[in-house]
Amino acid sequence: MSASGLILLAALAGGGYYAYRAGYMDKLFAAAGNAASGSGNTGGNVFTPASSPTVGKNEWEQVLFDNWQYVQPWARANYQWVAAMIQQESGSQGSRARGGAGEIGLMQVKPGTAQEMVNRGYGQFQATEAAMGSDAGGVYFGTAYLQYLSGIKSDRAWVTKAYNGGPGWESLSDSYKAAREAYLAGVTAKYKALYGGVTV
Repeated sequence: MSASGLILLAALAGGGYYAYRAGYMDKLFAAAGNAASGSGNTGGNVFTPASSPTVGKNEWEQVLFDNWQYVQPWARANYQWVAAMIQQESGSQGSRARGGAGEIGLMQVKPGTAQEMVNRGYGQFQATEAAMGSDAGGVYFGTAYLQYLSGIKSDRAWVTKAYNGGPGWESLSDSYKAAREAYLAGVTAKYKALYGGVTV
């Protein structure tokens, strides 16, 4: 376990839960997110917000801030990019969005993926349609999946494509890989529209 992980564990074990809920540990979470996301491989586009951000620049950023306690470290460190992903996934439908392959909510997570995250220790919500269809649950399961993927490979472009196509997307057909590239292009376009002309 890393030093930051040991510090976090000790803090939580020693009554640090209050500090966590109050937002005093956000810098530690952000540091862990930077380490997990391989911030050196993202072209300098890793964002570390101030503790307990409240006012978002757009509705997709705002939904992250409103549910900040459920946002996992990689997504905290890349929250503007994740806001663009939410816009790509659910757009104006928000938590009401439902996909043709069973995807649910803000970040269009499939029930099987949500259950996999529960099995991997992300147990603050059950993988039910009601939970996944809420803002909090949608943010929780979507950013938990991003956190899991960032542990496989830190490159943000790869994580984004894997979010859309699964971590095995690179080994599949050319047409499947092309669809993942199109998804990345869509997120990138939305990110640029929301935040300016920064490349991935």
